[in-house]
Parts: sequence; C-alpha cells; structure tokens
Amino acid sequence: MKFSALVRVVLLGTILVCAGGYLWFDHVASDVVGPADRDYARTSVQQEVLRAIRQAETIADPLERCLAYPNPVGYRWPREEIAAFCADEFTPALGWSEFKDAIEDGKAAKIDRRLDALLEGYFAGKVPEGAWMAAYSNNFSGTNALNLELVEQWINQSPGSAHALVARGMQEYAVAAAARGEKTIDETDPDALDRMSQANERARELLDKALTIDPRITPAYRVLIWIAKYESDEDLASRAMEAANRVDPANFYVRAAMMDTFEPRWGGSFEQMDQLAEDSGRFLARNPRIDNLRAMALAHRGLYLHFDKDYRGEMQEYEKGLTFGPVGFYFDLASGAATQLDDHLRAVEFTSQMLRFGPFNTDALGHRARELKKLGEDEWAMSDLERLLQIRPNDRDALGAYANSLIKAGKHAAAEARLKQLIAADPDDRWARLQLAWLYGFRLNRLDEANAMIGDMLAEAPEDGELWLQRIRLLESRPGPEMRTAVESFLKFADESSPEQMKAIPVARAWLASHPVH
Repeated sequence: MKFSALVRVVLLGTILVCAGGYLWFDHVASDVVGPADRDYARTSVQQEVLRAIRQAETIADPLERCLAYPNPVGYRWPREEIAAFCADEFTPALGWSEFKDAIEDGKAAKIDRRLDALLEGYFAGKVPEGAWMAAYSNNFSGTNALNLELVEQWINQSPGSAHALVARGMQEYAVAAAARGEKTIDETDPDALDRMSQANERARELLDKALTIDPRITPAYRVLIWIAKYESDEDLASRAMEAANRVDPANFYVRAAMMDTFEPRWGGSFEQMDQLAEDSGRFLARNPRIDNLRAMALAHRGLYLHFDKDYRGEMQEYEKGLTFGPVGFYFDLASGAATQLDDHLRAVEFTSQMLRFGPFNTDALGHRARELKKLGEDEWAMSDLERLLQIRPNDRDALGAYANSLIKAGKHAAAEARLKQLIAADPDDRWARLQLAWLYGFRLNRLDEANAMIGDMLAEAPEDGELWLQRIRLLESRPGPEMRTAVESFLKFADESSPEQMKAIPVARAWLASHPVH
C-alpha cells in the first residue's frame, strides 16, 4: 500500500443545541494515520515483538542491525539465509560517486578493474551474490541524461569492456521496460510495444557481445531473462538460464528472474514455479538463498486473491510462502492485507521486515507509522515520519501526517512550520490551509489570521458549505452581522453528502429563528 493512499480528512465542526444555548463544537484535528486504539491489549509475545524491533533499530551498523531484527512471529528462517540476504544488502560494492568520478576523470579502466575484482571476489566466495548484482543494478539501470552519457563515455574510453557493454544493455532494457509500462498488453499502445521490442533487441545484442567476452558476468543473464519475459521468448529465457547455471550452478538471483517468467500472469503456471523451486533445492547447501524460491512460488498465489480483494485468503497464501524466507514484494502486499484485516501488529511486523532490508523505503516507513498510530505508539510513529521526511522532505502526505501528530502532541509552533511548508509547495493545498486556519483559530489564539485564511478560501469558493461552517466557528467569539451572513450562507450551500454538515443544519435554522432581524 502506498503512503500516498492515506486519506486526509478534516472534520470542520459540529453544531449542537446545548442547555438552551448554542455550542458550535471545536474543530478536531483529523488523525491522518487513523484513530489510536489506546486499549489495544497486547500479549507478552506481541509486546516482545515491538520491543525487539525497536531495539534492533537502535543499532547503528546496517549489517548488524539487519541481523538483529526479530523474524515475524511463527517464522523460523535459518540464520544462514538471513545472514546471506543481509550481506547482500549491506556489503559495499561499487558506489555511484565512485563510478561517476572515475568516468568524468577519464579513468574508466579503474571501473573495469573494480568490477573485475568484484567478479573474482564473488566466484571466490568473498563477495555476496547480491552485492555483486547490486554493483550493476544500483548504478546502470537509470536512463536519465547523465546516466546515459556516463556509460557512453565509459564505452568510448574502454571499447573492449564487457562490463560497459552490460551496463549499456541494462540501460536499453530500462528503456524497453518504460515503454512497456504496467498496463496489460491489450491496453498498451502498439507503438509503445514496438519501442519496447526495438530497445530489447539492442539490449540483447549488447549483452550477448559482453558475454562472449566474459560469460561469468551473471547480471547479464538476469537481464536477458527479463527481456525474454517481455517478449514471451521462452527459448531465450531457457538458454540464458542454462548458460548462467553452467558458469554459476548455485546462483539465486538469476533463478529468481526465471521464477518471474513462470508466473501465470506472464504465461507460466504455478506448477512451473513449484518445479523450479524443487529443482533448485539441491543447491541449498551451497547457497542458503535458494529456499527463497519456494517462498516466491508459494506466496505468489496470494497475488490473485489480492486482485479479488479476498484479503483473508490472500494473507493465508503469503504466510505459507514467507515462512521460507523474506521476499520484499510479498511483504509489501502482506502488510496491506494485514491492514485490511485490522491486524495492525502483523502489519508492523511486515513493514519492519521491509525496513530491515531497505531502511530507506519511504513507503514502508509511512505505512508503519500509520499502523503504529493504531497501536497507540505515537512517539514511534512520529519517529518514522521524521525518518521519512529526512529522505523526502517535501512529501505532502508525510508532512500532513507529521503536522497532525505535532498538533496532537501540543507542539503547535512546529506544526505551523510544517503546514506552511506544505502550502509553500502547493498554495492550493486545501487540507493544509484548513488545518493552519484551525490551528490559528483554536490553538494559537490568532483569530484574525484564521479568519483571513478562511476569507481567502471563500473568495475562491463562495459556495463551499464546509468553509462557511468553519467561518461560523471562528465567529462564535465575536457575533455580529457577519455571523448571520455565515449561517445563511451555510444553509444555502451545505453539502447533503456530509454527515457533519447535515447535523449542523437544524441548529443553524434554530439560531436564525432565535436571532430575528430587527
């Protein structure tokens, strides 16, 4: 579930007749990430889960932190498997600045030597498989002007470099993937499919040429299998898989790419997925990651239940698969299913696994903050939002959620700053403007500024019942002709689909009846 899917609702006041008078109820700042369940009853196991996650996240070293995370309750992943995946994620390989600086300094040979060393280290068992793969995927998958130019310079500086050819092939594949998009074949423009196939053909030529020079560059086989998936070329996929197995029999990541091609949505079957996992099992002693293929095959069943919105059945399939190992894609879907089932603790566990292997995953941080609020873990939720905003300082939903949390914590000046930041980024952000007006009027005692903001919004939308109701609330302390105008306008423009406004209508009529014009 994406963090941008959060619903930001502002309840702009309710009016009641109370004790013979009128009480225009104070606007309550919305809880962006859901109502906190303060009475959430935790078992000792659940309390320990949350404590262990928080404890792990205090560890500064990324690799040690990854190893220290608790597994989800009920999962008994082999330590060797988790150690392998943690090493994949947090072992330094080739950094982007290292690559960029070397190419711009005319020292492409330095990058070739670096990748040669990583290749030799991988086959000697000194470099984790995922780190070797990441040296390519983290640096050569971009297609912006700078990325393309740097790889072009690399090829010019090192015309015989197999590594440079693979990098360029990966960029062509990225162009193909962008052309293909995420729609079904029937919904995709034929011209886009032509662009995809042309880019895939260029990628194949580059990758084949690179593998002729050095067949041990296994990231190239993975890309060839992805190309085969897009082109429905079973022969290409099979040949790439066989070639990868010849040079690296116990590989995991190339097999994982092959698992993708066997998914039913790409023309494969569950039986093919299961068979690949079973056939690969004989290499488990050499590569503990192999068991994750079984996790992928089993968890994939849940995807189709996800499309049908059968969240309970979906969750059951994910649980069956993920017991064999961590798969980020399915943890993402499983956390969403857990949310739908109101299993907030399980959602926290699953989003925490995403953060275990990807601490900068802003979607996971946002989702976990939402679930933590529902568990009453306000301080931890705010900490996650702060982490998110350090990565994406202008994220609108995160800023809104954080501003709400600050309001609830009584940190009104800090909330004002965040709301102003939202408005500076988007002057038409209605939610932020309303929240800031509410903050001025009901927490910071700056009624003139609050009225001015609502006035500006009414000038833009004079038929907005919600705004007139907020105007009434602000005028409560200074009744006069403006109050009558506000009440009459509210009655004229009240939104019948709004329960809050419908509750206010009889009170507004009663107010007019008791305040006749003289």
